[in-house]
Amino acid sequence: MDRRETRRVDGVVAEFLHSSGLETPYLQYKLVQAWPNVVDEVIAQSTQALAVREQSLWVRVEVPALRTQLAMMRGQLVQKLNAIVGSIIIYDIKLV
Repeated sequence: MDRRETRRVDGVVAEFLHSSGLETPYLQYKLVQAWPNVVDEVIAQSTQALAVREQSLWVRVEVPALRTQLAMMRGQLVQKLNAIVGSIIIYDIKLV
């Protein structure tokens, strides 16, 4: 019986996602799910990350005063979110 080459599962999954064209949609999903971890608890309760479209994260903001605060934090939030997924997925955050 020959011993086959052993590989780490995360490497195999990453290779599969890349080869099947699912890497970017997976990273977009991961980025949307990371929103509550990047903002503080008060903001997380009053906002909802909806989706990534056109290299922007679309976020629903229920409190108008938060829209201004988030607009000022936009650059920092983009950097933090991209760092979490380990790739540049978004360039902007659209507040709706």
